[in-house]
Amino acid sequence: MVISWTVERVTPASLRTLSGISHCCQSVVSTALGPTAIERFKHDLLGQNGVRWVIILEGVNDISGSRSPKVATDLIAAYEQFIDKAHAQDILVYGVPILPFGGSMYDSEDHEAARQIVNKWIRTSGKFDAVIDMDAAVCDPANPTGLLPAYDTGDHLHLNVAGYQKMAEAIDLDLFKQTADLNKDSIVDFVDFAILAGQWRQIPGFPSADIAPPEGDGAVDLEDLYSMAQEWLVE
Repeated sequence: MVISWTVERVTPASLRTLSGISHCCQSVVSTALGPTAIERFKHDLLGQNGVRWVIILEGVNDISGSRSPKVATDLIAAYEQFIDKAHAQDILVYGVPILPFGGSMYDSEDHEAARQIVNKWIRTSGKFDAVIDMDAAVCDPANPTGLLPAYDTGDHLHLNVAGYQKMAEAIDLDLFKQTADLNKDSIVDFVDFAILAGQWRQIPGFPSADIAPPEGDGAVDLEDLYSMAQEWLVE
């Protein structure tokens, strides 16, 4: 649902590169709810063609089902695995702090402490390429450990339609724009042109030279060359 509202905010050309993969009742490291996100990450994400970005919002089921003080460090270690594996394929990774569940069946002092540890790491570690703070968007300012009542289905855990729309609105679409600095060395130079030349009139590779329009159009052509020329030697 969050993906659907996000799609409505982007241009039709970008839909070719936007894919939503979600898993109901999934855990990151706990096997109690079936195959874990760690086990499925390679197939469900890295194995898909044309992936450029991934948004990670995971962890609440691990926290809710754990009595171990290690759950926070286990989740952080899993996030680091996701980031490293995605970066190895030139995929940008955006982290989302775990949403509030105060007053729900998941609520306890230990669980909230674990959520706070994980969320602080997501926000401050610098490991993610960006942070999309949906937690801040849907929490109750008067009680940040819980959902704002306007976004609560009533169980203090699951969001209603307005809550999902608020999550979508928290996504900065500029995060999904491509620049001509393909090799990420902070300047557009001959190396970037060489990468573009290697993908000319072909399906975009990694890193993708399909940068025009900002979300790409599925082909490496004169529009991309023109966009790169505009950024020539710009840091």
